Amino acid sequence: MNNILGVINLNEKEDKIHELTYNRPIASIPFAGRYRIIDFALSNMVNSKIDKVFMFTRNKYRSLVDHIEHGRPWDLDRKNEGLFMFNPLINYYSNVRRGDMDIIRDYLDYIFYTKEEYIIICPSNMICTINFRDVLKKHLEKKADITVVYKNIKESDEMFEDCDSIAIDEDGMAIDLIRKKKRHNNVFMETFLMKRKLFIDLLNKKILGADHDLFKDTVLELKNNKNIYAYEYKGYLVCINSIKEYFGRSLDLLSEDRFNSHR
Repeated sequence: MNNILGVINLNEKEDKIHELTYNRPIASIPFAGRYRIIDFALSNMVNSKIDKVFMFTRNKYRSLVDHIEHGRPWDLDRKNEGLFMFNPLINYYSNVRRGDMDIIRDYLDYIFYTKEEYIIICPSNMICTINFRDVLKKHLEKKADITVVYKNIKESDEMFEDCDSIAIDEDGMAIDLIRKKKRHNNVFMETFLMKRKLFIDLLNKKILGADHDLFKDTVLELKNNKNIYAYEYKGYLVCINSIKEYFGRSLDLLSEDRFNSHR
């Protein structure tokens, strides 16, 4: 899928998991034994035949660099295409969380000069198995300007309490973002797809600030003049955003119903 640029956004909040992220980002926390949380996002990219991946970090990324080995385990250590890691240019030692628009715009010229038609952005802490080819297929079928990914969950599922949700109309179009304090079933997976040129336009037109987030502060502002389609993901999903969830999802690995050789 050479027409898609993959972007992994590591600008994730760490306030409820800071005991494990004092010297590392969430992306490099060990999970399922030999793996790290970043492995799942990278594998989703590669399994979707995306061979150019940009990874935007914050700070404390040394353990991440050591683990991913320039992308070699995913065959992304190439002269052409491959994995590119971009580190913040300012506030290097600051613990203040910059908005993802602010961080990505530091390297906007790299995105400008790539040739891929589409860009898909995802986080690392939403662990799932998703085929981005299916997302693009629906995006084209619906003639959407932007496609966002969500999962419908049970109201009683406390794992997603700190996640934002999406309000969807009867045609499957995203019409609003529901902040984390209000419970809703359609959990936003912080994953969205659009044309690369539209993405560049969004960054150029928005006045950036310390806490501006691309989707929350920009994408949904376009809902009145852009078609924003909501793609429903129906597979396994966990969100590692707290000590409690990290421990609970680690115990899930012992469940034969969830994880077995036939799954």
